[in-house]
Amino acid sequence: MKVNGIKVSEIINVSNVYVYGIEESIIASGYPMYKQQVIDMKEINISEKDLKRANQLGKSKQGSGHDCFSKGIIVQMDLQWSEYMWRQWDRYHHNDYVSSQSKMHRLTKFNLDNMCNKYVDKNTINFLNELIYDYNNFDELKLSASDKVTLRNGENIEATKENLWKIIISNCPSGLMLTARVTLNYLQIKSMISQRENHKMEEWRFLCDFFKTLPKYKELMM
Repeated sequence: MKVNGIKVSEIINVSNVYVYGIEESIIASGYPMYKQQVIDMKEINISEKDLKRANQLGKSKQGSGHDCFSKGIIVQMDLQWSEYMWRQWDRYHHNDYVSSQSKMHRLTKFNLDNMCNKYVDKNTINFLNELIYDYNNFDELKLSASDKVTLRNGENIEATKENLWKIIISNCPSGLMLTARVTLNYLQIKSMISQRENHKMEEWRFLCDFFKTLPKYKELMM
């Protein structure tokens, strides 16, 4: 099932959202009480009783294990936000990356004017763009170790290509917007919402509000 995403200014963008396994997981929530060994989910029509049971389990106390059926409701989406937000996202080890933009591979090819959020200072972008130009045109500019790059801390560094790359990657702003396709499930989302819906960073608040709009999330998990 495809779901509409969100775009909030320059700070967060969620797109290409698909949700899988809602009906199957509602059915599976009743497995502990099944008498038969084999069932065909295609032959089962979800009843009000099934929905009521799933709702009671879904809103059970976090960590109790009674809501484990919601692990079967899978969400895949493209999430774009700043690098400092990805560092917070990585604290959730249960989230899987499908694939993501590579700063290591493409930083010297990015259009930083378009890929940084509105909080990155223009002087920072200009400084990096100058370094990236020197890096990408290193041979034509005939730069050598006798040339120096002077940093604002007064440090003079030899203008080798390796050093230019280290300066570029070290000064990359945390406000660089990067996109990754990620996979998570409703049980994980339940944990995220409980921990992040009132977070200091508004990106988390926007994302949690979006999660609550996912198909049957409120009915099953709230």
